[in-house]
Amino acid sequence: RQVSEKDQKLLDLVTALEIMFSPGFEGELTFRLAQRAAVFLGKDIIERKEIKNLVKNVYRARGQLVHSGISPFNPPHYITKKMSLSDDDLATFGDYIRQAVLRMLTLVWKENRELKELHVRLDDTALDETLRDELLSESDFETSLIQLIAPKAVQ
Repeated sequence: RQVSEKDQKLLDLVTALEIMFSPGFEGELTFRLAQRAAVFLGKDIIERKEIKNLVKNVYRARGQLVHSGISPFNPPHYITKKMSLSDDDLATFGDYIRQAVLRMLTLVWKENRELKELHVRLDDTALDETLRDELLSESDFETSLIQLIAPKAVQ
């Protein structure tokens, strides 16, 4: 079966998600990916829950595509709603991945840390709102760019 453009985009975006948020060999991969992405990207508890649910659905749909060859964008009638994705789901997920890439690059650039260290920090922020606020501030791409271009204007 030929892989559609949307199917390929889904595979590419989930690969990016795994690279940025995967716990490695730890258990509960889907839970960790979803939680880390939600903590890193969600502005409030409602958005964090939405992100977590979307990531879980996308990850399940990607597994279905990879392991059974069933596209979540045009599934047969017997596939549940949880295992299907809309074009809007894919677009929203793509936006989250772009935001995460910018934030991760900003942190790596500013702090010169390994990705594993960022994972530990993300896990810590899930339990401490103050640490989370600091992480979001430090990973803000636009603010960091302004500081780089015009450091005196920011002070």
